[in-house]
Amino acid sequence: RPALYDFITTRFHKRQEDAQISMVAHLMAAVPNRTSPLFLMTTNYDSQIERAMRDSGRALCVITQNMRDPEHGASRVEVTYPDGTVRQEEAMNFQWNDQSRSPDPTTVYLFKMHGSAHPRITETRDDIIITEDDYVDFMVNARRSRQPVLPADLACRSI
Repeated sequence: RPALYDFITTRFHKRQEDAQISMVAHLMAAVPNRTSPLFLMTTNYDSQIERAMRDSGRALCVITQNMRDPEHGASRVEVTYPDGTVRQEEAMNFQWNDQSRSPDPTTVYLFKMHGSAHPRITETRDDIIITEDDYVDFMVNARRSRQPVLPADLACRSI
């Protein structure tokens, strides 16, 4: 797993830092939301959408499910706010469109369902699902903590 994690981090983070942003990511950054927040969900590990949003000057809040947190399991999400602040929040209480996160109605909320390829949070904790064991661990943690796999507000949405 560590070798695979390093490969994915190199491929989807380090090699893409200066790469051309894809047309799909630019398209996502161009989706209008003048009066209400926009919610996007992706299974991609890369940061193409984040880079496109940043280049277009859009406020972005990135949400990733904790995948391999040995202390809390799947019961929390990591939220990166538009100002760069990062916080852990309880998944059951998480409301993606809470106005306290960003009063700007044009904020884009990006939920990265399988995590994000970035430098490891700690040696024993990261937030991506990459192996069959990761999927099993995630489901076991989710059931053990009696938390949904997705935050309650996201699991109930039809997008």
